Amino acid sequence: MPDQYCLYLRKSRADQEAEARGEGETLARHEHALLSFARSRHIHVSHIYREIVSGDTIASRPQMQKLLAEVAEGRWTGVLVMEIERLARGDTIDQGIMAQAFKISGTRILTPFKTYDPTNEFDEEYFEFGLFMSRREYKAINRRLSNGKLASIQEGKVLGGREPYGYRRVRIPNGKGCTLTIVPDQAEIVRTIFHLYAFGDSGRPLGYAAIAERLNLLCIPGPTGGSWGKETISGILQNPVYIGKVRFGNRRLQKTYSDGSIQKKRVRNPSSALLVDGLHPPLVERSVWDKVQKMRETRRPRVKSELTLKNPMAGLLICGLCGSPMTRSNRSGRNCATLRCKNPACPCVSSRQDIVEEKMLEGIRNWIARYRIPSAPEKTEDTGVSLLHTSLERIAHAQKQLLNQKERLYDLLERGTYDEDTFRSRMAKLNEKETELKRAASSAESELALCLETEDARAQRIPRMRHILEVYDSLREAEDKNALLKEIFERIEYVKESGGRWGDPEAFSLTLYPKLPGPPA
Repeated sequence: MPDQYCLYLRKSRADQEAEARGEGETLARHEHALLSFARSRHIHVSHIYREIVSGDTIASRPQMQKLLAEVAEGRWTGVLVMEIERLARGDTIDQGIMAQAFKISGTRILTPFKTYDPTNEFDEEYFEFGLFMSRREYKAINRRLSNGKLASIQEGKVLGGREPYGYRRVRIPNGKGCTLTIVPDQAEIVRTIFHLYAFGDSGRPLGYAAIAERLNLLCIPGPTGGSWGKETISGILQNPVYIGKVRFGNRRLQKTYSDGSIQKKRVRNPSSALLVDGLHPPLVERSVWDKVQKMRETRRPRVKSELTLKNPMAGLLICGLCGSPMTRSNRSGRNCATLRCKNPACPCVSSRQDIVEEKMLEGIRNWIARYRIPSAPEKTEDTGVSLLHTSLERIAHAQKQLLNQKERLYDLLERGTYDEDTFRSRMAKLNEKETELKRAASSAESELALCLETEDARAQRIPRMRHILEVYDSLREAEDKNALLKEIFERIEYVKESGGRWGDPEAFSLTLYPKLPGPPA
């Protein structure tokens, strides 16, 4: 089998800054340089990994994950990179994973300046030292960036990210950094939101939901172009940017270790945020702002007297029109609770909970009936599985023949029978055929996995669904029913576009998405 080489291309933060200055696209320049280097070494490159996203960990770089998986399998003889720092700048764990994968598989790392052989003790130390220095440089860059951000904030400038509603980000004339300028139409809406919350309509202050409903009725698009929600209104009312302030550090990055991996999430922490005077003009008077903040502190959220679950389909039932969750409502004067879309701007019509629940159970019965489980297994039951195994064997045989053809092609090139243009042309055709075979193998493997999963469903999971139907009505607590339903459903979509007092209460559709192979019910 001939040596197999690949390219790995990734932008650094310095590359992105250079591109912003107009110095050209980095990946294209690096690709050209590495391909020229490969030609000078008579190395044939079979694949190029282009890392488009930026990330400091392996988990945030999908192309690196694919490369490491293939390196661990021993697919590549060597990986070409511009410099060793392009491979890993993550923490010690990531660097250890990287070094171990290349060492165990014996995969070489080739740069225009040095070739690293991980099986060589001195090269291994040099490689690990390079990763260590790369990590130190990465931390130094992050520290400089953090200090630069802090300095900009203290000067009243704004950083990147989403522009606050009512403003547009602009460059500071004859200076570095950005500030905000007022968008007149949006600014008027921001002032209206503060006025409605502080003084209301006809002397009665409005809450978040009422303000959002008022804006939606006026057909005013929200900050993202969609409808307004109470969360958006709440965010505007507590954002000090509207009184000319710049806030930094309100949502800090929190890392936790769970299930063997590091999880990241943004956590609000207003007490630790830095608040300084901005360079931009305010939209709201300080007296109105103070009144709104005092009202927000004194208005206590309503606490439900009952905290027990009442909807067996909670967390599963969603609106098929807008994708929002369906919520339970049991207003006084009604004989039965109803289910309605959480989005106030959605035209979806509500229905009685008991009718929706019964229709869901009927859908489960119909789904099981359509699955057509044979009463007794037949001898030809595994015919499809056997054919797929045979197909995979034939594909493997074809791939082996293809490798032999590539080897003969290299021999013909070395003997001078083929010139370089003919060699590249025929090698490209073989590579194209190799891609087709890989695609066919992947498709056959997926189909085989589905067949095996179907057999597993017939043997175990569908009987579980039948058991749930048998015991469902005997359960009294909605929490118990909800737990059973979540065992067999990914989600349930509800759609009802017309209704009324005299309308058909069952004029809605449910689409069930079971955790089983096959189409939804």
